[in-house]
Amino acid sequence: MKQKGFTLIDLMVTMAVFAILMIVGIPTMRSMIEDNRLRSSSEELYSKLTQSKARAIDNQKDVTVNFVTGQNWCYGANINTVCSCNVVNNCALGSVTNNANQTSLSITGFTSSNAIIKSGLGTLANSGKATFSLNGKSVSIIVSQMGLITICSDTVGGYASCL
Repeated sequence: MKQKGFTLIDLMVTMAVFAILMIVGIPTMRSMIEDNRLRSSSEELYSKLTQSKARAIDNQKDVTVNFVTGQNWCYGANINTVCSCNVVNNCALGSVTNNANQTSLSITGFTSSNAIIKSGLGTLANSGKATFSLNGKSVSIIVSQMGLITICSDTVGGYASCL
């Protein structure tokens, strides 16, 4: 009589293959999640800076993007004056806060943690760079004094090199 079904050996081999796939796949999945967090944060800032530049040109008024750096980062945009991105509805053009995505934000350049986008041509008072970091990986948003906004990374795929 022929029996139908799986033997204990079949089940053990299947479980071993599954365990090996999990061991190989989990680090890759973790890395992919970190990359997505960095991409999301940087592309959202890129969008906010682009929107702020367009508002400065359209409204013929300076737009200030204020940054708070570190793990509890935030940024917000306002017309003509600095706003506090930590205060709800304080930034007329909106604000973004770190919603526990574990990235940190650092900036270099700009003017006292502010990117001041000038009315008219959308140029900046000072150029600068905002960098989101997570576990040794980083993505940077570079804003030239002429108002050119670019994203680059040497550790996250899909972007031009920052070098």
